[in-house]
Amino acid sequence: MSLFRIQRTQSAAQIEEFAQLLARRMSADASDVVGRGGHLRKPQTSAPGLVSRSSLSAEDVARAQARSLAKQYLRPSREIIVPIAPHEDTREVAANLARRIPARASGRSVGVDMVLRTSGSTTGTGKLVGVSMDALVASARATHKRLGGAGIWVLALPAYHAAGVQVLVRAAVAGTRVFNAYKEGGFDPQHLAQVIDAACAAAADCDAGSSFDDDAVSSCAGGAGGEAEGALAADAAGRACPVYTSLVPTQLRRALDDEQLRGALARLDAVLIGGAAADAQLLEQAKAAGIKVVTTYGMSETCGGCVYDGQPLPGVSMDVDQATGAIWLSGPMLATGYLGDEERTRRCFVSRPQAQVAEGTSDAGGTASAAESAEAGAAGAGTEAGATSPGSEARAGTGSDAGAGEPARRWFITSDRGHIVDGRLQVLGRLDDVIISGGIKVEPGPIEALLALNPLVSECAVVGLPDLQWGQVVTAVVVPASMPGLGRVDEGAILAQIRVYLEQKLSGAQCPKQVLLADALPYKGIGKVDRRALAQSLARA
Repeated sequence: MSLFRIQRTQSAAQIEEFAQLLARRMSADASDVVGRGGHLRKPQTSAPGLVSRSSLSAEDVARAQARSLAKQYLRPSREIIVPIAPHEDTREVAANLARRIPARASGRSVGVDMVLRTSGSTTGTGKLVGVSMDALVASARATHKRLGGAGIWVLALPAYHAAGVQVLVRAAVAGTRVFNAYKEGGFDPQHLAQVIDAACAAAADCDAGSSFDDDAVSSCAGGAGGEAEGALAADAAGRACPVYTSLVPTQLRRALDDEQLRGALARLDAVLIGGAAADAQLLEQAKAAGIKVVTTYGMSETCGGCVYDGQPLPGVSMDVDQATGAIWLSGPMLATGYLGDEERTRRCFVSRPQAQVAEGTSDAGGTASAAESAEAGAAGAGTEAGATSPGSEARAGTGSDAGAGEPARRWFITSDRGHIVDGRLQVLGRLDDVIISGGIKVEPGPIEALLALNPLVSECAVVGLPDLQWGQVVTAVVVPASMPGLGRVDEGAILAQIRVYLEQKLSGAQCPKQVLLADALPYKGIGKVDRRALAQSLARA
């Protein structure tokens, strides 16, 4: 039997097949754990038998659910799902997996049900993130709890990325149909609007009293709250159940330029925005159009977004390392680890006493992104190399000396830099995106957020280019905004105005010494600027 099941995601039929596969896997996990009549099975390492759910305390059940299924039940006959892009060759993917993953690290008995392959947008080398079905379901359940209930989902992202996979998982958890609007050839606003209309029509007719198998879903949820969503929730628009979708900022920006899609998105109960940072101006424009945007932060290692509008989902904790500014995340949706890379797994997934952090709450708040406080963030974006960033002093916990004797919990150390202000996470950018110019650390994120507020700017990126005098020179690359009715505006005038704007807002090392115009920025994954490719192309030029 093959170790991997390579799952194509090109046609509607293939995506439907993928969704059905996920539903079957959830059902199989539930039958492993829950016996007939709602009884909780003992692990296979114990003597055969059933334990009545009614004889267990709520704490006992929660602990049993939170234990990794991988440690309790071996799955020697089940393939690991690997979703792939339409253009990929299945034989090449299988050969690459076999080359990178030793036979002894097969994952069949270490809690891996799916491999999410990262784009490697900065390093140039993608990672093989192994996730369990219970982690995927925990993420879906936490999302539904934050949004106010399970509902119908519209797929507008590739189903081979974590964000797209989660749309399918959430629908499977809710027992609802996925409305597929994704097109590999490119973003089609008219098609997405039509699919949203169809989903809203279906939501008006769906049975709000119908529910999925409560025991089956809760048993494989990895402890995310310990409760199933149950019946589908009616929405504020009078539909029998809510309708949601998930987009990246680039899609949202294009959607605002299309009247039909703008109106369709405004009919949805929530539009999740993730995959890359969304600037404050874009979010405000969306809200002004009546679109209920929810910013999300997460990655493949957390089965997608786990911090919504700056606040952790139920069951999630977040912290920031005081020394490095690195964001730490914890919760039942953490990945098992990196397949074929035990050293990286040990380095990035660590245990720490639970009392050192404050548990995330389930209260939803307003949008919180680094861009909201762009001017304040940019003003402090330059610090001496080797010094602690002021933002890294904000913590969700009580200090590194707390928690002696407390049970440890598992954490993922991200590659992102941020700080926590008033209980909200502000993401500044990747740790390896930091530019060191003349011995001063410069954060690109706040500078990009400032640029995005300028009406002359459509898209932008800030990178460091090699320089003999400064080591790296801070460089802003701008895609000018279209100016209807004015034709092509003089590029020199645009550059001059942007330079004046930056000089008024910034000073010292954080003010870009170079401003360049471009027709487009290189992207990788589902909406992230490929900084590595951009910097390399500019350095060659």
